[in-house]
Amino acid sequence: MLKLDSLRATILAAVPRLQQDPAQVIVLTGEDGRIISTGTDSLSFEMHYTALVWVLGLSEHPDTVIVPVLAWHKLQQAELYADPAKTAGAFAFSAQLLEDTQTIDLHLRLQMTERVLVRHNEATGLVTAAHHVPEPGPIGFADKPERW
Repeated sequence: MLKLDSLRATILAAVPRLQQDPAQVIVLTGEDGRIISTGTDSLSFEMHYTALVWVLGLSEHPDTVIVPVLAWHKLQQAELYADPAKTAGAFAFSAQLLEDTQTIDLHLRLQMTERVLVRHNEATGLVTAAHHVPEPGPIGFADKPERW
């Protein structure tokens, strides 16, 4: 899942201290993952899932993580922010204040999709999956960087 790797890299780049202990950033999918495919002969599909992120022992302000992740998410999942009905569920968070009260465990939940093109080569009989096709971005954002 390329988007999970990219999401983790975005967080590590945004908070340089976390690069010293990258195990403080845990990224995985929730149990709601599903494969969406059409009724055609094609085996191409979309993966729909919730990305779960834990940033453990965050002593920086939560905005140091939330702002770059929001910028990244808006580029990766622009369709969620273009539709007001989907925006409210696109990105959620919770935080737990730790004992020293200067740090938190930050938990993020982001709705994600990844497209996979599956092709059958008639000549060789091989089936290949192009992991993963870039998401089409909003008009005017093709040349924008992935980081804020």
